[in-house]
Amino acid sequence: MNIVVTITGLDEFKAAAAKLPLVAEAELAKVAEKTVMLTLWQNSIAEAPTGKGEGGGKRGYGGNLKQSIRAKMLNKLSGVVQALSPYAIYVLEGTKPHWIEGNNYLWWKGARHPVTHVFHPGTKPNPFFDRAIKKTIPKIQEYMAEALQNIINTLK
Repeated sequence: MNIVVTITGLDEFKAAAAKLPLVAEAELAKVAEKTVMLTLWQNSIAEAPTGKGEGGGKRGYGGNLKQSIRAKMLNKLSGVVQALSPYAIYVLEGTKPHWIEGNNYLWWKGARHPVTHVFHPGTKPNPFFDRAIKKTIPKIQEYMAEALQNIINTLK
């Protein structure tokens, strides 16, 4: 007794499978770009603190730190969001208590006169990028689900 098994659509399956790497890469590139250039960038700006009295600035939002936040793609599948302000690291990581010296014009409300040095108690870290990443994760999941569906639809 002979059993004959015929697989139909094998040629179509092979053709679709051959397209898979290109289709997947294109869809993942869209995910990376939307994540970096849109969602993570916007969330980083939203989470970055604004100094006292800082208004809309040239870009229409926040202060110097917010306005220094930039996003760029490094290649198809990776990018970076960064704060270019020289003091961003001190905001993110905080500072230890320290002396501020050498400035003859240190002044604040309630001070008797300008002083040449003052002891600063330090600042707490403000990990605004961490908060931005947490806010971005649900969107990444949404973008990935959409990409997977697009891949499946393309291979049908």
